[in-house]
Amino acid sequence: MNRYIYFIVILLISILNCYSQNNIIWNNDGTAYIPLKMYRTIYHQDVLKEDFDKLKIKGNDTLVLVDNLIKKGNKIGVKRRVISERRTYMTLKSFKQHYKRPLTKVDSLSFKFNNNDTLVLVKDYKPRGVSVPYEKVDSTLLEIYKDVVYRKYHSKKSDKRKEYMVLWTEPIKLYFSESVDKEYEQVIRNLSMKISNEIDSLNISFVSNLEESNYVIYQIDENHSHKYSKNMSANKYINFHSYWNKGKIYDTKLEINTTTFKNAEVNKKYLMKSFIRSLGHFYTTSKVPCESVFSNCNGQKITFGETDLKLLKYHYSYGICKRTPLETFEENHEKAKQTFLQTGRPLYFIHVD
Repeated sequence: MNRYIYFIVILLISILNCYSQNNIIWNNDGTAYIPLKMYRTIYHQDVLKEDFDKLKIKGNDTLVLVDNLIKKGNKIGVKRRVISERRTYMTLKSFKQHYKRPLTKVDSLSFKFNNNDTLVLVKDYKPRGVSVPYEKVDSTLLEIYKDVVYRKYHSKKSDKRKEYMVLWTEPIKLYFSESVDKEYEQVIRNLSMKISNEIDSLNISFVSNLEESNYVIYQIDENHSHKYSKNMSANKYINFHSYWNKGKIYDTKLEINTTTFKNAEVNKKYLMKSFIRSLGHFYTTSKVPCESVFSNCNGQKITFGETDLKLLKYHYSYGICKRTPLETFEENHEKAKQTFLQTGRPLYFIHVD
């Protein structure tokens, strides 16, 4: 067999949030979503106004719904390209992990080989994904959100660091160290219950074993000195450190240090503020009142108010592509708004995790 045959290897465990521009999304009824660039190549025309309801947004890509892709492809000689994009191979090991049926002689006829790997053709493969309509949000709240998540209005021009949207995608399993005072623990329990009830995609539960947790809260005082994170070695009050990968938070340690600041009522306010901010990679802003948990004020009157809840809800809504930089975030909003203004119908965003 020709070792230089071109092939596509797709491992199920490596599917990302937003697909590449060359991806075609096939529907069960035979229709498909294709990138706008491919649509123009095949049909030699641009999308008409009456076709705007057939559009979807996927990351930076605009997709168009078509119902006769292969037939059209034959006419313009792109059938080979279309078929190659539909043929999906996975390694033999991955196939056995995800499919419980034995391999047949028919399967073996389609084997390909890459170095030491045997590749199996998967004819019924469909990419995972959920389409969610664009969620319109108040313009004032949206600008606050951009500052809280991306530092849009208070980052320095000399700062070249690009900020990304960061959030929890797995349920939070919270563990309280025995060092934590009950009044501090109760603050977190009450707040967690409120958040879980208000935000469907953010689930917080409590576990009694450290090994089962992905979020640990502990206290440092005259009787307790054990720190659960080396990144908290310099902390002198209430602070947290989160770990994430590709915009997904997977572990957090929150420390309550009362060795210097012993006013429990004030401590509870700042504990609440730190806990809320640990639910993403949030910055403070001057665009909210001083009592907001997202405010850059240092006042002692801190509450988790209506605007704070709206910001957190929006962060965990899926009416926009997630874990993107500011530029992509704003481009998606503009595309969605223009489509809605012209057609009265929302664009849909595709999420696979």
